Amino acid sequence: MKVIIVKEWNERFETHETRRYTHLRWVPIPNKHDGLSFRRISIMADRSDIFAAWILIVQVASKMPRRGILMNEFGALNEQDLALMSGFPAEIFEKAIPVLTDPKIGWLDTIDEDAAKALLEHKESVSPEPKKEGETRAKHTTPSLEPETTRDERNRIERKERKECMVRPTLTEVADKFRQLGVPESEAEKFMAYHESKGWVVGRSPMKSWESACVTWKTNLNTFGQQRQTNYRRIAP
Repeated sequence: MKVIIVKEWNERFETHETRRYTHLRWVPIPNKHDGLSFRRISIMADRSDIFAAWILIVQVASKMPRRGILMNEFGALNEQDLALMSGFPAEIFEKAIPVLTDPKIGWLDTIDEDAAKALLEHKESVSPEPKKEGETRAKHTTPSLEPETTRDERNRIERKERKECMVRPTLTEVADKFRQLGVPESEAEKFMAYHESKGWVVGRSPMKSWESACVTWKTNLNTFGQQRQTNYRRIAP
């Protein structure tokens, strides 16, 4: 009997936070909508049913003894099992699974039941790719009885991660910001070139706010401009 697995589970649906917990009440879902597999599904007649089934499968897979493998102590899960566990009709899973296991989509895969049992026994990754450095260490250091995360804690972590990951501005955005600050727009190209050459870091830390860097640029521009004017007057005849 074949067992359904979610491909690349560790890479796509696990984070440094989820690996801390034995049981999950939530699962991170990628929000990318421009992938080729997603686009292929989006033009199918049954796209709504297929995508709904996909989300439900990921949610069920996150609660399995080995996350990513649709198999529990009673054996491999089939379409009827997924329907009972999710409350959705089995028909959507019957439509979705052949599509999601198609190599052109590649979101699901199947393995032999013996191989699935071996993975459950040895706690190994279901991803066909080799483990990334550090994954094994993270699994071995995971506490066996870790309390489940709370909504507030998850929101706090997400806010911190968003704050630490600055999206680099475009030249137009910098020029608009300089216009608001009363800085010549010609300085925008200098600003971009300077920070691109530095890798958008402040000291040794990643820059957290390019808007604040624009304000600092204005301050330095005014300070150095005044110094140049003073020096010019000193050497003028």
